[in-house]
Amino acid sequence: MLFAIFLGVNTLSAQNCQADFQYWTSGLTAQFMDSTFSSSGNHSYDWDFGDGGSSTLSNPGHTYNQAGTYSVRLLIQDSLCFDSIVKLVTVLNPISCQADFFFNNNNALRVDYVNNSTAVGGGLYQWDFGDGFFSNSNSRSVIPHTYGQAGTYNVCLMVVDTFSNCSDSICKSVVVSSTKSCKADFTYVAVQNGVYNFQNLSTPLSSLLFAWDFGDGIIDTSNTINPSHTYSSPGTYRVVLYTWDTNRQCGDSISKLINYSQPCQAGFTYQVNCNQVQFTNTASNYTELVYSFGDGDSSSLPHPTHTYTQSGSYIVCQKVTDSLTNCTATFCDTIQVTLPQPCQAGFTYSMMGDSVLFRSTANNYTRLTYYFGDGDTSNLDNPIHVYASSNQYTVTQIVYNDSTNCTDTIVKTLWATNSGTCVAKYQIAIDTTIKTTLFLINQSTNQSTHRYDWDFGDGTFGTGRIPTHQYTDNIAYKICLTVSDSSLNCISTYCDSVGLDTTGNILKSRGFLLKVLNGGTIGVEEEDLNQLISVYPNPVQSQLTIESNQSEQLNYQLYGIDGVAYKSGVISMETIQLSLSELSKGMYFLRLTDGKQLVTKKIIKQ
Repeated sequence: MLFAIFLGVNTLSAQNCQADFQYWTSGLTAQFMDSTFSSSGNHSYDWDFGDGGSSTLSNPGHTYNQAGTYSVRLLIQDSLCFDSIVKLVTVLNPISCQADFFFNNNNALRVDYVNNSTAVGGGLYQWDFGDGFFSNSNSRSVIPHTYGQAGTYNVCLMVVDTFSNCSDSICKSVVVSSTKSCKADFTYVAVQNGVYNFQNLSTPLSSLLFAWDFGDGIIDTSNTINPSHTYSSPGTYRVVLYTWDTNRQCGDSISKLINYSQPCQAGFTYQVNCNQVQFTNTASNYTELVYSFGDGDSSSLPHPTHTYTQSGSYIVCQKVTDSLTNCTATFCDTIQVTLPQPCQAGFTYSMMGDSVLFRSTANNYTRLTYYFGDGDTSNLDNPIHVYASSNQYTVTQIVYNDSTNCTDTIVKTLWATNSGTCVAKYQIAIDTTIKTTLFLINQSTNQSTHRYDWDFGDGTFGTGRIPTHQYTDNIAYKICLTVSDSSLNCISTYCDSVGLDTTGNILKSRGFLLKVLNGGTIGVEEEDLNQLISVYPNPVQSQLTIESNQSEQLNYQLYGIDGVAYKSGVISMETIQLSLSELSKGMYFLRLTDGKQLVTKKIIKQ
């Protein structure tokens, strides 16, 4: 064992603290001793051993992984000051030098000596060829020596390593012949991870003895001609084959380097998006790669994207090969693929009095729209619709799946009736001066025998033509009004989803936001009708007739519930007709004035 001690001395300066330490080494282990000066006598330690290791002890010991010279730093600190010092520390392997050689006597009387010694810091090599000749060299190159005559010589090699103060020697008997010739040689091939097969090419094989040194500490002296050897970890190994011809008294050796790199390793990750799978390669140390996707397809791309045509569970395997080391590795994983189901439109309908109840039977959709064939639409799944008149209507339902970009349509023809005796209908309006109140204008038929039933959509119910209800949340509610009359034997239902947000904006279902309109006209009570003025028909579809039996001219204005004036003019004759065909369905207000009195009448446009 090499044991070295190194002491370092620092001259103390006139400062409050000064870092210093001594150390000694034994093999790869260094022991450190603090020799710091500190006026307080109470300081902390921070050691950096130069190989990533550290300590806060006062006198730590540290073992390095390999021989070498390391920069060791000590940092001290107390309440008054801090200081640091760096020293170079050299550690050596327990066996720092070892003498060894092999030889080749394939030429008559000439022997080639191959220096196989080890010396950490480089050495001086002294040869004694056994015939009175010597050689000194600081090189490990091949030393040829020619003998004067055949015979057996005791050849010695001494190695001196001044760096580690190490010396070693070895002697071998060398038989020199003027006629004999033998040669050691071999080849090798990598079979799989770390496994190598060796083929002996030495001559002559029939009378040779063999010894193999595989360079990892394993030596085979069983006279195996063509051995197989497994290395436990990657690295560079010097393999030496020693031969001895017992008949001809001939010995030879040969060495070759084997570079066993990291073994190949297969691996991948994946991301499934419906029926499409994106693979990310994580394999290493390979030259060739192939994926088998489990459905008969394959790919040699490192990061392929594969689309499956059917739902199911697939075993995907990746096989990698390293042609340099004959390494093969395989990684498999099970992937579940689900194809998106196509969206499908569908609905049924039934009559309940004058109301048509629609129920969706559509599948795999995210939103839908009904087109009732009379100009009205709905985005509710199960809407209730009242047609203005008895007729045949073509109803279209269109469904959408936004995640799969799927669209499907179904069209049905139905016959709807409207007796006009029971009609449920309300219109939504707000008053901008009352932001917490939502108005529903009841436009249903109004008979004394009618019954009005309300479903407020929050689990509560009410009755009456003009009830009031308080909601607790600012969300959209599905509000349904049912008008029934047992005397007239009729029933009608109308539903819509509506609510107010905290700022007074109208909320519709499915996230639609209606802009707040000017509600200044909401809440205006109708003036008593002047017996000289008649307005008909009401409700109106296209032409509105205004009759006046007074002599003064009248000014008229037609407003929407948003406060916008759509028509205005002067009535200077007994009868005029206003065309309302271009206006949307809904409620309007007709204002008539002669400058003295004002008449306001609600007009329903169908």
